[in-house]
Amino acid sequence: MRMSASCMKCIVDVQAKRLDKLEDEELKRVYLKKVMEILASCDDDSTAPVMVKRIEEVFEDMCGPLPEFSQIKREYNDLMLRLEPEIERKIEAAPDSLAMALSYSRAGNYIDFGSQHTVEQEKLLTMLDREALEPVDEDVYKSFLAELSEAESFVFLLDNCGEIVLDKLVLKQLKRRFPEISLTALVRGFPVSNDVTFEDAVQTGLDRIVRVVPNGSPVAGTDLNSISSEAEAVLRGADVILAKGQGNYETLSGCGMNIYYLFLIKCNWFRKMFSRPDHSGMFVRERGVKAL
Repeated sequence: MRMSASCMKCIVDVQAKRLDKLEDEELKRVYLKKVMEILASCDDDSTAPVMVKRIEEVFEDMCGPLPEFSQIKREYNDLMLRLEPEIERKIEAAPDSLAMALSYSRAGNYIDFGSQHTVEQEKLLTMLDREALEPVDEDVYKSFLAELSEAESFVFLLDNCGEIVLDKLVLKQLKRRFPEISLTALVRGFPVSNDVTFEDAVQTGLDRIVRVVPNGSPVAGTDLNSISSEAEAVLRGADVILAKGQGNYETLSGCGMNIYYLFLIKCNWFRKMFSRPDHSGMFVRERGVKAL
C-alpha cells in the first residue's frame, strides 16, 4: 500500500515527538530535515513501514539507540500466557471455536507500542471481553473456510508480543479443524519495536505447535524486497495467508497473493479507508478491498 499524505504527516509527527527528550535544538532541526528529505525522495510505491525503518536508522546514527522493548515483550507475553487457559476455555465453549479464536486474536492486536503512545492493561482486558462479542465478517469468514477446505498450506504472519498467545490459539483451532494443512507462522527477523521474533515464539510455546520461520527482515511488516529467500518461498508457496496488523497490510496489500487481513484500526488513514472508527476490528480479504 503506497503511503498517503496522512501517512507522511504521521511519520513526521512521531519523529518530532521522539525528539522531545533531546535538548540540542540544532540536532533536532537537522534530524527533522533529514526525515523530510527521506520522505520527499522516496519512490511512489514506498510503504510507510519501510520508510520508518530507513528513518530509524538515521535516528540511531544521529541521536542514539531506539527504545528497548525486550522487557515489555516478556511482560505482555507472560500476561497473555496467564490469561490463555481461561480464553481457551471460552473459545472451546463457543458454537464456532475458530471464529471465536479469530475474534480474540484480532482484539490482541491492541498490544502495539509502535502505533500507540501507551498500551493499558485494563483497556486490553476490556477489549478482550468486548471483542469476544464481535464476530468476524461473515462473508469473509465463509470464503476463508472454503479456501482452507481445499488448501494444502497455510501461513500466518504474526505481529505483536502478547497477541502471539492468541494467535497460537487460532493455529491450534486450525490444526484441529484442518488436520491435513501444513501450518507455518512467520515472525520478524530482527527486533522491531514490540513485534514478535523467534524468541517470542519460544517463550509462548508457539514453536511447539507449528513451524516458525523468521522472515529475515527488520521492517515492521512483511516487505517482499527485504525478507529472506526462505520466507519468500514460504509465502509464495502458501495457498492461504492470514496477516495480522496494519504493518502487514501496508507492506503486502496489492502484492497479488491470496491474503486475509486481521487487525484493529489504529490510524487516520485506515479510519478513512475503511470508514470505521478507531480500534474497530477488521477481517478483510485482499481481493475485496478497494484502494483509495
